[in-house]
Amino acid sequence: MAGSGGVIVMDDSRNMVEILNNINEFYAHESCGQCTPCREGAQWMKKITDRIVAGGGVAEDPATLKNVADNIAGKTICAFGEACSWPTQSFLAKFKEEFAAKSTKALPPPMPPEYTRDELVAHDSIQAVPAPRGNGHEIMAPAATR
Repeated sequence: MAGSGGVIVMDDSRNMVEILNNINEFYAHESCGQCTPCREGAQWMKKITDRIVAGGGVAEDPATLKNVADNIAGKTICAFGEACSWPTQSFLAKFKEEFAAKSTKALPPPMPPEYTRDELVAHDSIQAVPAPRGNGHEIMAPAATR
């Protein structure tokens, strides 16, 4: 039996990090959500590649991506987990230097506030924003009740 397969042909002008981000976005959207490794792992791989593409990638991101992908493959009910993790594993093995070149920040950008791509690229490091104290309800409460 021949099985099935797919081929994507592109020239060497393509950015492999952006291509993996596009693939990760597809798998994150298509996950049925039944298995925790797929549901969580696909989303995390997408979030990490989103951050790298936006210019906020940290030095540990390639290793974190590989770790997440390794923890999906073989741990799901169906073959979607393998299909989801193989592109990340393959891209990191074949294009390691492209991922390392885009993952240079010392610390990940703090969330919130959201930073623009230009802000992420322009600064070598971005100061962390301290987390709010309390349970957050005091921020959400109308001014009259505070």
